[in-house]
Amino acid sequence: MRRISVASVLLPAMLLLPCSCIKENRGDCPCCLILELGEVDNHSAPSLTVDLTGATDFHLSEEISDYSFGRVFEVPRGKLFVNVFHIADGDVFSPDKGFVVDEGRDYPELWLHNSVLNTSVDVRRDTVRLHKSYSRLDMHILSDGRPVDFDLGVDGKVCGYSLDGKPEDGVFRVSLRPDGNGDCQLCVPRQKDSSLSLSIVDDGDVLRRFALGEYIVRSGFDWTRADLEDIDVTIDFSRTTVNFRICNWETSYSFEIEI
Repeated sequence: MRRISVASVLLPAMLLLPCSCIKENRGDCPCCLILELGEVDNHSAPSLTVDLTGATDFHLSEEISDYSFGRVFEVPRGKLFVNVFHIADGDVFSPDKGFVVDEGRDYPELWLHNSVLNTSVDVRRDTVRLHKSYSRLDMHILSDGRPVDFDLGVDGKVCGYSLDGKPEDGVFRVSLRPDGNGDCQLCVPRQKDSSLSLSIVDDGDVLRRFALGEYIVRSGFDWTRADLEDIDVTIDFSRTTVNFRICNWETSYSFEIEI
């Protein structure tokens, strides 16, 4: 005879207790939202923020550090935006805008679970699965042993994510200064197209602009993956030729420019 633990029987009932509602018209009762956290890895995400936003001016935010059990929330019936996330450095979330950054700031390391739920029912369950929602660009500048004394600019048309988890249109612009080894890095959010560009900047003047987004796409990189990969970019300046190597893909361009 298979044994059933007391916990396995009581836990579902305990989870439902806070959402009890006795009315003839059940449509007047809130929905009981049960967030399942069993698939969250607390090593990569030592803490979580749960943010619930409804269409009727409902907003609830809670910090979670114990993933042993699920969480239960009373939410209004209708449409609900569920965002469960961990941000490694800083906070870019706003219940009005979503996960967006201002011009001049690179994107944080964001692990995100997003759901848009219909809560016009008594009980709704949602299993939290965090996804890597940023891509780190590790950029390496080679210049025949000469010091790298110029800046790099990265421009894009996506500044983050809206409440529904989709890439949000907006200005993304970051200025980078390679270190003594010619290395620098930044993070970018998921892209909608190949519009990312890379500029060589000297004293505020753009000397040359490259279609970085096109090169990334042509390298086989997939912006639609649930978990975004990181990108390794090597830029080799040799006299009037620049070579771009992105992962295992490479292209060369010739131009007249003094670096």
